[in-house]
Amino acid sequence: MIGTTTVRTDGTWSVSLPADINLITGEELSAIQIDTKGNQSKPTYRVVTGAIDAPQINQPTAGDRVVSGTGIAGDTVTVYFDDGTKIGSAVVNADGTWTVNVPSYENLKAGYNIYAIQTDQDGNVSDKANTTVLPKAEVATPEITAPTEGDRTISGKGTAGDTVTVYFDDGTKIGSAVVNADGTWTVNVPSYENLKAGNNIYAVQSDQDGNTSDKANTTVLPKAEVATPEITAPTAGDRTINGKGTAGDTVTVYFDDGTKIGSAVVDADGNWTVNVSSHEQLNAGDNIYAVQSDQDGNTSGKTNTSVLPNSEVAKPEITAPIEGDRTITGKGTAGDTVTVYFDDGTKLGSGVVDADGNWTIEISDYMDLKEGEKINAIQTDADGNQSEKATTTVLPRTVEVPTIIAPTEGASVISGTGVPGDTVTVYFDDGTKIGSAVVDASGHWTANVSNHVYLNGGDKIYAVQTDQDGNESDKVNTTVLSNSEVAKPEITAPIEGDRTATGKGTAGDTVTIYFDDGTEIGSAVVDADGNWTAEVSGHIVLNGGDHIYAVQTDADGNQSEQVPTTVLPGEVTPPNINAPMAGANTITGTGEAGDTVTVATGDGTEIGSAVVNDDGTWTVNVPDDIELNAGDIIYAAQTDQNGNRSEYASEVVQAA
Repeated sequence: MIGTTTVRTDGTWSVSLPADINLITGEELSAIQIDTKGNQSKPTYRVVTGAIDAPQINQPTAGDRVVSGTGIAGDTVTVYFDDGTKIGSAVVNADGTWTVNVPSYENLKAGYNIYAIQTDQDGNVSDKANTTVLPKAEVATPEITAPTEGDRTISGKGTAGDTVTVYFDDGTKIGSAVVNADGTWTVNVPSYENLKAGNNIYAVQSDQDGNTSDKANTTVLPKAEVATPEITAPTAGDRTINGKGTAGDTVTVYFDDGTKIGSAVVDADGNWTVNVSSHEQLNAGDNIYAVQSDQDGNTSGKTNTSVLPNSEVAKPEITAPIEGDRTITGKGTAGDTVTVYFDDGTKLGSGVVDADGNWTIEISDYMDLKEGEKINAIQTDADGNQSEKATTTVLPRTVEVPTIIAPTEGASVISGTGVPGDTVTVYFDDGTKIGSAVVDASGHWTANVSNHVYLNGGDKIYAVQTDQDGNESDKVNTTVLSNSEVAKPEITAPIEGDRTATGKGTAGDTVTIYFDDGTEIGSAVVDADGNWTAEVSGHIVLNGGDHIYAVQTDADGNQSEQVPTTVLPGEVTPPNINAPMAGANTITGTGEAGDTVTVATGDGTEIGSAVVNDDGTWTVNVPDDIELNAGDIIYAAQTDQNGNRSEYASEVVQAA
């Protein structure tokens, strides 16, 4: 007998060999188990061998920091890379498991071959147990739907059974959820967290083995912007207030102090009507406003208006301004005040209607008129009664047509005039581009004719001007002159409304007059004295400022160069006067740049005169010996550069 022992609680047992016994390979050993009652089992036989079993090794995954497996309790398992580099070793636990830590300076990479050997306590070594490092499982990045500011949940899509966790960009965890069988997930936002517009958040998906995906990033959206409603100014005593809005939204109307008047849902046609509470009264001049709320509870800004007096004040007339204009004009009742507002109720300015029924409002420097904006004008009489709104829309700014001088056959350049900074492009009549040029500061342009293009006498060409915002003018047409030596005619500038145009030329030649766009006005043969008179066609009217030109044609059909001129105005427009205040030392207004404005008192005493600036404004200084008093009437007349004088415009001096 070698020895006896008691079986451990885990079912294992071991017997220490006496010092005088050595096991020899090939010897047969037997073991008998005896229970607590003395009953014996049959013997179990084993032959002594020098070899031990190889351990079992679990396949690690790329990046793992441990390698594990099973073996014989108490034996030592050592793990190596395939080239023999040692990874580490560990003693097998009593339960037969072992775990070897991977050193910090080593990395397990997918495809690496590694092996483990087991060494018993007598130094016997097993065969190798080989395995290969598995690639790390790739987990799909989840989808995340950008939440909106204030949302209490975040949702998206992922792989069913995986877990999605959502974080703020600084790594703060918001929450996690298991992906449903239909691939959707929803994470609740904790009560102590708030999603704010612009917050960056991300989601990571983890599979059931703990592998994680890349981040899916998104940004919290701002709450939906709700359009402000339109509100029609009610009249004193009205029992309803109405306007327009977004179908299905709710419009609520308040007094300016926040007292609620009532609310209504916008109907399918975009209209709403709020009933005025029985205990409320709308009085002239009351300031009220409306707010629109969408079906998610988001609210718009305020739309303001004032309650109109219950009177019959005529609506003023308002001339639609052009984008970028610095004044707004119209007509009204002399002595009444016209006030102009943007459609949201913002005041643009006000002015008193002059004795001729005209009014002009200067626009503040910090405001701009833009194409398509709606503006309203309300007229107020001396008793404070107001008219209904007169509404118009700001027109787009059109681009002026350039002028073009008819080139001569074979010319290498084409020139004309235009708006400084704009671009003029010249084309053949079939749309083929000839060349382009930017208009210089003096208003002139010169386009080079492309090298592969030749101008032939009689070619029809046209020019188009493009402003710096990309807006294009209409075409201005002309014809290439033949290369001959026909003298240019003389032409006397006609006056607006004239039915003839006159000048001098070569006896027997024909002089033809054209508008700047190439439309023929009329023609005449030069008489023996060298004079010509062309009748203006019956369907054509000459207007002040029209650009026209004359071309002389000889008997062989050769044409001269163009001789341009401008139709003179038949009458001068009165200037505009800004109502001065009593005691003012200057009087201002607007007029035609370059014209002279003269201002006088009601008894004809001249106050002073000034040349209208390039921006259309003028300023006359009041002499020290003249005092402006409230109620005084002053007059102004405008004289053009040809000496033509306008009628007088008048204005009343206002109380300071």
